[in-house]
Amino acid sequence: MKKIIAGVMLGSIILLSGCSTLFPTKLEKAGTACEFPTVDNGHGIIFDMTEESDAQMETIGCILYVLETPDTILAKMANTNALSGTQTAEWDGISASWTYHPDNGFDVIFTE
Repeated sequence: MKKIIAGVMLGSIILLSGCSTLFPTKLEKAGTACEFPTVDNGHGIIFDMTEESDAQMETIGCILYVLETPDTILAKMANTNALSGTQTAEWDGISASWTYHPDNGFDVIFTE
């Protein structure tokens, strides 16, 4: 039993040693996983998609996946158009606000 506990503790130390902070925020985890910077001390991500490149689509897809964005919110985002104005949603401690315009692209701000 002591070996199991020691192994769990060692594994936890190794996992925590790779973190920039002892308890990274969900947005910091998403930023790290998707190679996208977080702002506001790890409590915000500002995503500005001025052109729909494959790299930008992959990045926003990664962020939405890592944040475990519910399907209903993904559907709302996909159905936003220029006439929709700013849309908002909240889930699991995350707030998102987004807009879409054909000239400016898809912009979303995540806060935690």
